[in-house]
Amino acid sequence: MKKMKSLEFQSKLNYRIIVIMNQLLNRYFKPNKLLSALIGLLAIHGVAYADTTSSTLKLLQESKIYKLLDGYNKKDKFEASGVVVKGKHFYVVFDNLSQIAKFRHNLPKNSKKNQLLGSKNSEVGFEGITYNPLQQQFYIVIESVKNGGHYNAKLHTYNADLALQNSHWLGYNFQSSNKGFEGLLYVHSQNQDFVLGLCEGNDCKAGKASQVAGNGRIKVFKRNSKQWEYVASIQLPLMVKFVDYAGMDLKNSRLAVVSQESSQMWIGILDTENWQISGAGKIYQFPRNKKGKVVYCNVEGITWLNETQLVTVTDKMKNKEQPKRCAEKDQSIQIFELPPE
Repeated sequence: MKKMKSLEFQSKLNYRIIVIMNQLLNRYFKPNKLLSALIGLLAIHGVAYADTTSSTLKLLQESKIYKLLDGYNKKDKFEASGVVVKGKHFYVVFDNLSQIAKFRHNLPKNSKKNQLLGSKNSEVGFEGITYNPLQQQFYIVIESVKNGGHYNAKLHTYNADLALQNSHWLGYNFQSSNKGFEGLLYVHSQNQDFVLGLCEGNDCKAGKASQVAGNGRIKVFKRNSKQWEYVASIQLPLMVKFVDYAGMDLKNSRLAVVSQESSQMWIGILDTENWQISGAGKIYQFPRNKKGKVVYCNVEGITWLNETQLVTVTDKMKNKEQPKRCAEKDQSIQIFELPPE
């Protein structure tokens, strides 16, 4: 008990130090790459960069992705980046594959009931997946691609059998090819279809400006006869001081957003008529190891399973940038439960 209280005190002290650093950075200096990087390192090395009174998610089940597929082993790479629930299956997309994984809810190991669907030789770089139950279509987004003189996300539409139907550019300009949309969400509101894109960087920026925490943004696109029209921007609450933003999903009005670098999740209320967040919401942290260090270092996708459970997927660890402990949970799928209120 004394050890737990000591860790809690240290966590709160670390949190106050980071808050003061960030306030000084924003008040007296232009965004500084070194200090912003330090904040990111503190987050990944076990210091929660948000409300340290936040609750911890409870792990119910997890597996390395290669263990779910018949005929694959740990040498095979599955850089998971997005997940969505449809029926009794989880559909997962990857940064490094053009194929889409289909897993049974109970995550059977080495099972032919789990599949990789689609072509092996198509375009890669998928970052998010969502499902439109009204049209029985999947939407999958490529983060950011050079499009003439701009960088734009590319939206692919697939039918229920995951056959590609069409592709459209999303008309919001990014600053680079590696800082675009990391999460994708379909919403039907006011008798219209919308897709929402979650910007990876703060304020949808690239470079050092993307690391100035507290500026999470979601861009809203409405479908018309020929394209998806950019119509609104949603600002996440200032308390959501994530270093980056990696995935999101909506159940009823409850919006869940995860951060890879901060190893945390925020849940709040989304008003889909006015495209704004109601209230501050709540922050949850992914489980730490016995030393209080981050082990879920690469959470990239999230989807609601039911009112109290969520499914996440993790990318491959960054070998030269992250501690070795991050390998334990990378390239995996998890089911978490929210703690009781």
